[in-house]
Amino acid sequence: MILSSAISFDSSSVRAATPKLSQTVISLPSGISTTLKVSGTDKAVKWSSSDENIASVSKKGKVTGKNAGKAIITATIGKQTLQCRVIVRARLSRTKVTLVRYERIFLSLKGASIKRISSSERKVASVSIVKEGKEGMIIGLRRGRATITVVDTTGRKYTCIVKVEEPYQREKYITLEEGQSYRLRLNDTTQKISWSSRNEKVACVNSVGFVTARSKGGTYIYAKVGSKSYAHTNGDSRTDSYAYTGTNGNSDSNSNSGADSNSDSLVSVLSGSRTNRSAASTNRH
Repeated sequence: MILSSAISFDSSSVRAATPKLSQTVISLPSGISTTLKVSGTDKAVKWSSSDENIASVSKKGKVTGKNAGKAIITATIGKQTLQCRVIVRARLSRTKVTLVRYERIFLSLKGASIKRISSSERKVASVSIVKEGKEGMIIGLRRGRATITVVDTTGRKYTCIVKVEEPYQREKYITLEEGQSYRLRLNDTTQKISWSSRNEKVACVNSVGFVTARSKGGTYIYAKVGSKSYAHTNGDSRTDSYAYTGTNGNSDSNSNSGADSNSDSLVSVLSGSRTNRSAASTNRH
C-alpha cells in the first residue's frame, strides 16, 4: 500500500519572518524626531548611531536630529544588522515673524553656527549676531517688510521673512458717563492685542478694547502687542490711554453748584501712541 499526502507551503510566512527596517533613508531637520521600527521578528532589537553628535537613537528606535551632517542608525537583531542612513539639516527657529516697531526677537540656527546675518531692508529691520554665533537678533525699526538671510559656517543660506507694524490709536480724547462704554481700537496691527486697566475701580476694559467707566477717578488703559520681552525708548513705540473720571464732563473736574457728583461722574480717556510698556499713573482732582 502506498500512502501519499499533500503538504501546503505558505511562502508569505517566510517573508514575514525576515526582519525589515521601516525606513532606510531619513532626512531630518535639527531638533526633530522620528521612530524607526523593525518588523518580521519578535527578538530584541539593539539600536546604535554612528555619530551621536549628528543623530541620536533611543532604545525604542526614536531618532533625533542634532547637528547638520550624516549618520548611520543600526538595528541589531541577534547576528543580523539593518541600517538606515540619516541626513540632518540645520533649520532656523523662525521662518516668518511679525513685529511691532522697536520690538526685538532672537533667531537661532538649530544644528549649525551662524557666520553671517543680513537684512534686505536695514531701515525696516536691523540684525546682529549674538551669543558667539548661536543666535541672531532682529529689531523692527519701521513699517515694512524685510528678508533676513542667515549664512552658516558651511556657506548654506536660510531665510526669515519679517513684517514690521506700527500700531496707533486715532482717539485723542473721549468722555463717557459713569456706566457707559467706548471701544478703543488699535490700528495697523494684525497681531493679538492684550488690553488692561491700571485701575479697574475707575474704568475696566475687556479683551476687545471696550472701556467701561465705573467711578470717579483716573487710570491708564494699556494695549500690549507683541512679545513681553522687548523694551522701547522711543515715545512713539507705546500705546496707552488715560482714563479720568470727573464731574460735569470737564477734565478739570469743576463742579457746578448743587450738582450731584455721584450721578454726574464722567470718564475721560486720553489716547497716546506708544506700544511697549505703559507708565502707570492715576491723577485725582
